[in-house]
Amino acid sequence: MNRKKISSILFLICLTILLGCYNDKEEYLYPKAEVCDTNGVTSYVNTIEPILSKECYKCHSSDNNTNFGGGLNLEGHSNVFAATQNNLLISAIKREAGVSPMPKNATKLSDCKISTIEKWINEGGLNN
Repeated sequence: MNRKKISSILFLICLTILLGCYNDKEEYLYPKAEVCDTNGVTSYVNTIEPILSKECYKCHSSDNNTNFGGGLNLEGHSNVFAATQNNLLISAIKREAGVSPMPKNATKLSDCKISTIEKWINEGGLNN
């Protein structure tokens, strides 16, 4: 092979290597572990309701529960509190045997969100 071909091949190899790594950002290669602080979990309005709103209301709201949520409405403290009394809510989000795993046909809630809801329930499920 002549020098021009060798130089071209080396150039293409280097270019391929460089282009293949341009998205290699540290946060993607080495994601930080989720920090879950449940010490301040006492507020339904500020902590629990936002989780339920994002993760559950598409099926378990007053508008959707009869069509998609099996009749279980999780809007409002009284509805959520009632679902905690028979362990239905926590068993479903933990995906325990004997209950329908929630959210249905979706990724399991993060361990942090489950721990947050569980701590709120264990502290009495206050409406605050």
